[in-house]
Amino acid sequence: MTSSVFVALVGRPNVGKSSLTNRLVGEKVAIVTSKPQTTRTRITGIVTRDEVQYVLLDTPGIHRPRTRLGERMGKAATDSIAEVDAALMLFEPYGELNESEEQMVADLKAKRVPAIAVINKTDTLKKPEDLELRRRQLEQLGVFEKVIAVSVKADEHCEELFDLLVPYAVEGPHYFPDDAYTDMPEKALVAEVLREKMLLHLRDEIPHGIAVTVERFKEREDKNNIDFLAVEPASCPSLTRGKYAYDFCDSARITPLAKMYTLGCGFMPSPNHAGGLRYHGMSPVLSKLYHDGHMRATSVEQTKVFEAAVKFARCEGILPAPESSHAIAVAMDEAVKCREEGKKKVILFG
Repeated sequence: MTSSVFVALVGRPNVGKSSLTNRLVGEKVAIVTSKPQTTRTRITGIVTRDEVQYVLLDTPGIHRPRTRLGERMGKAATDSIAEVDAALMLFEPYGELNESEEQMVADLKAKRVPAIAVINKTDTLKKPEDLELRRRQLEQLGVFEKVIAVSVKADEHCEELFDLLVPYAVEGPHYFPDDAYTDMPEKALVAEVLREKMLLHLRDEIPHGIAVTVERFKEREDKNNIDFLAVEPASCPSLTRGKYAYDFCDSARITPLAKMYTLGCGFMPSPNHAGGLRYHGMSPVLSKLYHDGHMRATSVEQTKVFEAAVKFARCEGILPAPESSHAIAVAMDEAVKCREEGKKKVILFG
């Protein structure tokens, strides 16, 4: 007989609700950053295992609201526990419960929602006995039927939550297709991922309350059209003319051997080479990528590199380093080629 269990994940901001949701679902359905209140609305993750379907509701972190956005997020969290078969309330291993957590515990008790306490981040424990102190503290609240300790980061004991939730499943049909992992529209998922990247990389440049709306997007016919091109000086052509072999990383032959494209540890570039990148070999990681066909490689003459650097400095007002100027030279060539062929490309260089 098939059954389903609706589960709300609640707790203070940054306690790991979204990370746990993603771990249980096995897909990225909730964005994750170090900033509090990253989750704005209720996110649904879906896991179907045999006859049981788990519907996980990742909620915004409970906190004392200071804005209308905070009030809305808090309401989304408290409303969720009234609509589920069970709740997972996440806690840090240390620290006293704040006012919002105490209120959530009281709500769980008042609404008689079956609840399991999840102590996350056990990888941060200073002493094993600290975990038992925390476990006893949560048991004494008298609202949790089980207390379990997990580490989402270390992927410890997360799978055990599925077995703990089975008793709360209600017999009946599955509410979602068995291969579904979320009910969020594709545009909403894309918007959330874009917002995550903005919060992670722009930091002080944008407000935390930023929102992203995707008006339209088009799926590329050729999804595998990313071309990686490594650029090196013609005076030190390790990738384009070197041999893929184990070699010393220094000319004195003291360092351990590393497998890379190399011109030989005794190689010395021409005395008039002044464009940086004088090393006889390429990094083992880049060498492996090139050897396995994941990237192309080309070499550039020194005079062409300097000409490109001068042109770039005049156009952009930025003086590039000699190493970066190699990539700039080839990026300019690629742009000219696109113009001549009437093609449109996004060219990233660095």
